[in-house]
Amino acid sequence: MNNDLYSPSIGRAAVAEPVQPWRPASQFWVAIFCGPLVLTILAFLNSRKLGLPRSSQRFILVTGLLLTVLTTVIIIGSMYTFGPASGPNGIDVRARFLPRYSWQFLSLLWAAVLVRMQTPAARRYEAMSDAGYASMWKAGLWWSLVSAVVYGVPVFAAAWYFGFLEPVRP
Repeated sequence: MNNDLYSPSIGRAAVAEPVQPWRPASQFWVAIFCGPLVLTILAFLNSRKLGLPRSSQRFILVTGLLLTVLTTVIIIGSMYTFGPASGPNGIDVRARFLPRYSWQFLSLLWAAVLVRMQTPAARRYEAMSDAGYASMWKAGLWWSLVSAVVYGVPVFAAAWYFGFLEPVRP
């Protein structure tokens, strides 16, 4: 008899490995050290792992990319506004701290929104699964290198255009 009903099924079916999401609270560290682009990418990937609706995933991507553009414009705008040699040691304090602090502040606000969005799904995952969370180290390092290139190209071009790359003469 060749009926599948009576044939043994243990070992034939491939058991799918559960996809382990990252802990949502660890995205604050990504916000501080890597910025909004890496934060958006990792939050989008995590939202897919947690099973958030497509509308939430789309919101994460669109808003995160707009925030990335905004922070890049702030960095380039501060280079244009304050200039290369407007204070002691060739740079004004505002030109040095405004881009970095605005970048980190906006990233932390964005991380708070993302963690708030992902917390209910993460709690469901904790209740339904015994697997625990995956480590974010490898993905965080990889995407931070990609982010360095994505941020570096326009900022380097603006620095060259505005004269930041000329040698400082005493």
